[in-house]
Amino acid sequence: MDASLAEARDAEREITPRVQAAAALSEATLVGCDHRLKSPESLKRKIATALQTQPGEDVNQALSQINDSVRYTLQWPEGRYGAGVVVASSLLSAWGDDSVKWSNTWGRAKGDEGINSA
Repeated sequence: MDASLAEARDAEREITPRVQAAAALSEATLVGCDHRLKSPESLKRKIATALQTQPGEDVNQALSQINDSVRYTLQWPEGRYGAGVVVASSLLSAWGDDSVKWSNTWGRAKGDEGINSA
């Protein structure tokens, strides 16, 4: 797990400037950037949950499924959300940060609402 946390810290140093640029160019506010790295405690909880729900999986397999060790939140002014998502995701993709998973969480009863990508 320590190696996974170190990899996330190394990746964050490369990713953050690109996310900051995508936020600026898409007219977004980058919020919660102080919490962009998953804490060791949160990572442990996520691994424990994965191991409970996937009997037979080992820690390394659980770690390989975690796609939010480094995470960001972009917010756009009202009326700019859709266009902002398109611009930011296009820029990040062009810079080598392709999304492999999208989830629309608007309208759900609990948690953050928005479009999540990994």
